[in-house]
Amino acid sequence: MAKEDLRVIRTRKLLSKALKDLLQEKSFDKITVNDICDKAMVHRATFYNHFIDKIDLLDYVFDEMQNEIYQNVVKLTDFNSSKEMYIAILSKIIDYVDQHRKEIKLILKNSTKEFQTILFDAIRRGISYLVAKCNDSSPYEDILDEIVSFFTGGFSRLCIELILSDKPIKKDMIMAYLESILNVTIL
Repeated sequence: MAKEDLRVIRTRKLLSKALKDLLQEKSFDKITVNDICDKAMVHRATFYNHFIDKIDLLDYVFDEMQNEIYQNVVKLTDFNSSKEMYIAILSKIIDYVDQHRKEIKLILKNSTKEFQTILFDAIRRGISYLVAKCNDSSPYEDILDEIVSFFTGGFSRLCIELILSDKPIKKDMIMAYLESILNVTIL
């Protein structure tokens, strides 16, 4: 597999950061492609060389977040069971949300319902990948879409609730409760 051009990576990072910065100032629907380009100091044509529109860029931002969460867990760990995998992922999600809560909260508050749909889709892609990778899911192949939907709904709602809450995140309590549920419900 060929490595991606460093200029492409740099440009996408600049555009991504520009969007995140702008979301701290105004709502997603008020942000224009020109605003993003001005903030990132790139030409409009350059933006369109990388993204279809600002929604495509927002999707990229979510994919970056998702990769940051899943990369270490999936690449570095061989799971013996689905339960082990979900516990590890939940733990990373909670850590990520705790570390980036302010930034993600601004994005959530300054965006439309479309944003939550993009978040949901990004989480769904990640869970689909993980379920397919897990070695004990084969007996359930006929209902994998339903299983993915179940966990996607739970993960995305948990993320949104943790982000929007003003209360401190009590990871140990959340993990203990989720693990007790997974003991009964997991594949």
